[in-house]
Amino acid sequence: MKKRIPLFAKIGLLMMSALFMLSACTEEKYYTDPETVTKWDVFDIEVPVSQWQWDQQAGLYHFRANVPELDAFIADEGGLLISRVYNNSYYRPLPYTSYYYIQGTSKTISETVDYEYGPGWIHFYVTASDFGSYDLESMLFKITMWW
Repeated sequence: MKKRIPLFAKIGLLMMSALFMLSACTEEKYYTDPETVTKWDVFDIEVPVSQWQWDQQAGLYHFRANVPELDAFIADEGGLLISRVYNNSYYRPLPYTSYYYIQGTSKTISETVDYEYGPGWIHFYVTASDFGSYDLESMLFKITMWW
């Protein structure tokens, strides 16, 4: 004996299926205000050997770069990521510490490269573990700002 599904049950099942299918495929629209989209700028700063200044009292090398792109809004509300570029092939984010053996001596030092910034400037620092001067090299830094 076959059981029949009543007509009202068939109509109800059809309506529930249609309702489910129509509600499951809604199109979401996102509004993006051009004023709130994250913006960024990327540029390089190269510090030649001759531009590093030795500070005897602090025991470190430093270089202050004028960066007009770094305005007060970016300094206060945005962000900066600075990396040292090696051989144009890889990057090392600041701050970092490296360890070196000084050729011809039994001396090993650690070198820390760091920075600070404010509106219109970035100040780079290189400090050795013994706070002494040594032969520094040119450094290329990649600056990424976002706001």
